[in-house]
Amino acid sequence: MDFLYIGGAAAAKDRDNLKQVGITHVINCAANIAPAFFPDDFQYYNIRLRDHSSQDVARYFYNVFDFIERARKRGGKVFVHCVKGISRSPTMAIAYLMWLKRVDLYQALDIVRQARPAVDPNAGFIFQLTEWEHLHAEGRIKLHNTTVFRIDIPGGSIGNGNGARAAERPLVIGPLSNISDASFSQPSEDMAKSCYVLCSPDYMCVWCGTNASEVHVEAAQYATTLLQAYESFPDKYELVTSGQETAAFWSLVEALPPLKSGA
Repeated sequence: MDFLYIGGAAAAKDRDNLKQVGITHVINCAANIAPAFFPDDFQYYNIRLRDHSSQDVARYFYNVFDFIERARKRGGKVFVHCVKGISRSPTMAIAYLMWLKRVDLYQALDIVRQARPAVDPNAGFIFQLTEWEHLHAEGRIKLHNTTVFRIDIPGGSIGNGNGARAAERPLVIGPLSNISDASFSQPSEDMAKSCYVLCSPDYMCVWCGTNASEVHVEAAQYATTLLQAYESFPDKYELVTSGQETAAFWSLVEALPPLKSGA
């Protein structure tokens, strides 16, 4: 694929080479260490990832897909980098290839290693990619019962002034297995500050706690567009606030799968 490249921080500092290749967009997976070197020359998506097995990378996948796809459809080229180009940035490229080509983890890993043999995601990243593969055994998440995602908003700098506000980079966490009808009928203090997306095969709803910020609500609504685009979820959704739920919403909640033992 001539629109997607991976590497390390050394290559990210080489503006002339990036320009020569035709790079237009950059995903910086180590923004906590490496800055956006040329914000006036390229559009950046900055992600603060640690190369540690406990780091949750899956919550960023839909945003990465969206950033790459928007660039690709405009004829752009994307450079995905971290510090050494071994673990963090290849993980994002692998996830994207799994989504784009509907291939399994090791097929995608092989494609990436053909381009960069040193690629070696850490064990925690491999585990998350394996979970992603299991969720997408049919190419996209297959909705049966109600499926729930929590929507978070990122902290810190995520872009370079090109419209990449926090609400436009929602973190999609799930599907969740530790949520029940009581979670919505009697929300905790933390849940009252949060937003969730509930999906069934023919209906999708955004639920927002009474103390959720305006940015958080906007982020949750934007998250539905990501799920619609990259999971083929229902093309319409309803927005409800805690305490003002509709009958359709409670029907979704009633269809939640039972809590797993120990949840």
